[in-house]
Amino acid sequence: MHDKNKSLIFPEEFKGKILPVRNRFADLFNSSPNKLNVTLGIGALGHDSAASLVDNQVGNVLFATAEERLSNVKHDSRFPIGSIIKCCEYADEKGLSINSVAVNFCYEEFITKGLFTQLSQILDNRIAESITNNAIQKVNILLSPIWLNKDEPLDCLISDMLSVYNFSEPIFNNTRLLLSWYMNVSFKYKSIKNIIEKLFPDMELNFINHHEAHAASAYFGSGEVNSSILVIDGHGESETTSIFHGLANNLTSKSSSHWPDSLGSLYLAATRYLGFDYGDEFKVMGMAAYGNPIFYDLLSEFVSVDEINCFKLNENKMLKLNFVGKSGQLRYGFSPDFNGVVKPRKPDDKIEQEHFDFAASLQMLTEKSGVKLAKNALEITGCNKIAITGGVGLNGLMNEAIRKSGFD
Repeated sequence: MHDKNKSLIFPEEFKGKILPVRNRFADLFNSSPNKLNVTLGIGALGHDSAASLVDNQVGNVLFATAEERLSNVKHDSRFPIGSIIKCCEYADEKGLSINSVAVNFCYEEFITKGLFTQLSQILDNRIAESITNNAIQKVNILLSPIWLNKDEPLDCLISDMLSVYNFSEPIFNNTRLLLSWYMNVSFKYKSIKNIIEKLFPDMELNFINHHEAHAASAYFGSGEVNSSILVIDGHGESETTSIFHGLANNLTSKSSSHWPDSLGSLYLAATRYLGFDYGDEFKVMGMAAYGNPIFYDLLSEFVSVDEINCFKLNENKMLKLNFVGKSGQLRYGFSPDFNGVVKPRKPDDKIEQEHFDFAASLQMLTEKSGVKLAKNALEITGCNKIAITGGVGLNGLMNEAIRKSGFD
């Protein structure tokens, strides 16, 4: 058994130095008929990094912890070395055997799905596919991120990739930015692969599509055999809203919307407009109780949900789609024209009644959109049960609105 008094690696001590966990828990990775095999699940580098242990036989979550509980860093997004050690301690104490690792993103899909979806909006599909294939090959051999606008050899990599195409300057610049964003985010999650392979040599490693991971957590935790699953969040590799059908312990994808058409992103944009930041969306939901939804009719023009459950954001003079700085990420945000409707608030400014009213209007928009998405999900799958998950799925008021709409 593991000596609890032995010094361990904790988040504040983890500086990129990788020590194989096998050296610390020698008996933890030896399979035997007398041991229960479990999967170590890891979520990292996005927000609220965490780790968990899942029973391979029946899918029960046996142990889980978030990195912020160990580091005291709110929404800690770093690689969760402390949480992993805690999982290993638990597994060691219970006589479990870890025989695989799973990560809640598929790094290659940021390119094969996310980048391709974006490029296909501005390029011929054949060219978009060619660039996408080249990009994933480059990511798989890169040893460091790609920095644009810096005097480094990697600065030329993307330009070289595009030099074979006769693009106009606007198309060249937009494609270059998109490549930068998606190749870098793909590389970021590829780095998890590199770390895990050093921590757990020769261990089976599975990268799971982010929305499939959300859907699995909802379906297998629901206790239902036949159920719709509605995933609403900021974004996965490409998907932002997804419908799955869970039946007899299998998940089937039925519908999805893709970045940048995201209800979660719109809610975050409003959260920042109101002077808060990422992770503070719950504050806006709370503010809604003190306002009147007087801006709902205006905000309702910003979104649409069609019958196949495709969620869309509608660009107009108040809601604009732009690149975020030089990052290469396209994102919708409120334009200066919206200032004439509601004044933007700085973090230390007083919260005015118009800010409460804006929050109430946004919340009503979220609830009504959620109800439409849920109804579509039930129609698409033919079920009378629904499980809701994803970041926006944490919006309790939206869930209550869905429940009151007559669903079981």
